[in-house]
Amino acid sequence: TTSTGSTVSGVRNATPATSSVATINIVGNTVKGSNNKGVGAWYGITNTGITTATGTININSNILDSNRIECTSGGTNFKMLENTGTSATLNMIGNTITRNSKVASLTAAAEFILLNNAPTSVSNVNIQNNIIDKDSILVQSTNAGNVTYSGIKSINGANGSTINVNGNTIQRLFLKDINSTYVGALRGYYSTVSNNPTENIYNNKISKLVISAAALSSGTHTLYGIHSAGNVLSTTAVKNIYGNAIDTLYVRNNNDATPSYNSSVAAIYSLTGLTVNIYKNKIAHIIPFGSN
Repeated sequence: TTSTGSTVSGVRNATPATSSVATINIVGNTVKGSNNKGVGAWYGITNTGITTATGTININSNILDSNRIECTSGGTNFKMLENTGTSATLNMIGNTITRNSKVASLTAAAEFILLNNAPTSVSNVNIQNNIIDKDSILVQSTNAGNVTYSGIKSINGANGSTINVNGNTIQRLFLKDINSTYVGALRGYYSTVSNNPTENIYNNKISKLVISAAALSSGTHTLYGIHSAGNVLSTTAVKNIYGNAIDTLYVRNNNDATPSYNSSVAAIYSLTGLTVNIYKNKIAHIIPFGSN
């Protein structure tokens, strides 16, 4: 696409606000080999449709493979698999997102997400047994904005809802050549859930997440395996983070004679919540880089 108003989607489902649909199934689709240029937005598979108050959305067993997205400027929306529709239950299970890349040459800060859970309100969310592997953000020397990159992200949750994130494999994600004074941020799982849910993050494998800085980079880059942030007002939220295997989080040396960038790296970084339980996680090979 060559228009900032254009959108390219592999699968896109929308139902009106008055929908009486009880179930939405987006299952078993393959989006492969797209090479999209221009300045519009690109989505692999996206659902904005809503169900009845007791309905279910199933986004399961889809494959997004070997897509290279080169849209720039207005094309900052890079969400391979996304749900923004509301329902009682959301299932995002058994999807594979692999060997995809996004070329980033931005005019402002942008966020890129591979699997995005972003409904305004869902009572029960299950993000399970997804494979996210070998996906890259390729920052260009002309880039003019901070870049945030997440394997899986959860944004919203209803009061009293339950969000289960388990059995996922997130590995070999690469944020390459963040430049100038701009900041690169890479997370395996990233949660900014508002309201007061119970968030269970367990038995996930997160491995080989890498940030590289371009020559003369001077930002402070952040790399987290699990980043459970949440709304600062979510003081009654419950978080259970356990049984995860996290290894090889790595900020590379860019080989400048005198590097001037720094980094903050953590396997698990949790903020806010009334009850926070973090236990029996296995963590290895956490490798930051600092210039001082």
